[in-house]
Amino acid sequence: MRSIKIVAVLMVFLGISLTVSARPVDPPRSAYMQAYVSLLQARALLDQEKRSELRDAKKRAASEVDAAIAQMQQMLHQGGPAPRVTLPPPPKNDPDAALRTALSLLNQAVEKILLTKTPEPMRNGQAALLRHIEEARQAINHSLHPVPHR
Repeated sequence: MRSIKIVAVLMVFLGISLTVSARPVDPPRSAYMQAYVSLLQARALLDQEKRSELRDAKKRAASEVDAAIAQMQQMLHQGGPAPRVTLPPPPKNDPDAALRTALSLLNQAVEKILLTKTPEPMRNGQAALLRHIEEARQAINHSLHPVPHR
């Protein structure tokens, strides 16, 4: 009788451990991974911008997106190469399409981050991450809507 109880207890523990190990990715991490992919896509789009008059703004935006990607990798403990991203070819008749799409992706990343309940260990990096994304958005907005000189 005792051996049956031991087997029953072991089966219960085995069932619990299988249930715990088969659990899906937690929602905050999933949302942050989606934001991470948006950052990678935005960075790839910035690389498509070739106009020399936007070089400084593009460099600033790219630098901030790179910093945001590094912050995100640190927050997610993401090591190794970044996931591969694919982008559709930009429309040929719209020179600002890549910048507008990059801005939209950065906006999506911010939305994902802000609408997700961020776990306590990740909160310290969240402010820095959002600051980098905001700096990149400002640089892109400046490229899209330059202030006229007086």
